[in-house]
Amino acid sequence: METHCAIWPCNNNYLRIGLDNLLKSEFCRHHFDEFIFVDFSLYNIKLFTNDNWLDFIEKTHMYIILIHDKHMEALANYWSHASLKITKTLSKKESFKFITLSSGRERRLYTHNSITDAELTVLNLALAGRSVRDIAYILGCHQKRIYSLQYSIERKMGIRLKSIFIGTQS
Repeated sequence: METHCAIWPCNNNYLRIGLDNLLKSEFCRHHFDEFIFVDFSLYNIKLFTNDNWLDFIEKTHMYIILIHDKHMEALANYWSHASLKITKTLSKKESFKFITLSSGRERRLYTHNSITDAELTVLNLALAGRSVRDIAYILGCHQKRIYSLQYSIERKMGIRLKSIFIGTQS
């Protein structure tokens, strides 16, 4: 019996080919028809700075698995703690570990490498093109606080925000 998997967003052909090949391998003993794999990569970061994406995915009533790159681990951890619908988060390095997944939610320990609510708000506003001054005004705090939050985001994600802006401009 052939297994098909759902991937969202579906713009990453390499991920689709990789998952299809992995699911067809002799090591895979599980059918993933009830799972949706989310391409949680830096390229798609604008989709993941508010909960609209999660509301959309939850309507499928499928188990959610986030496949993240090294820069998105902190944001993946945030959403994993925020939603019980997310069954598992996987680094792209852990490709073979998900083959034995059960349909239940994995037990997660609290990790310090997770974005906070304030950092997510700043990231969302910054990706929307808001300046530090605008963000400080909107949130009712000092610009120094915004710079501090931006630094914290950069430290947790392991990438400069300017690099994110350059890579996501469309």
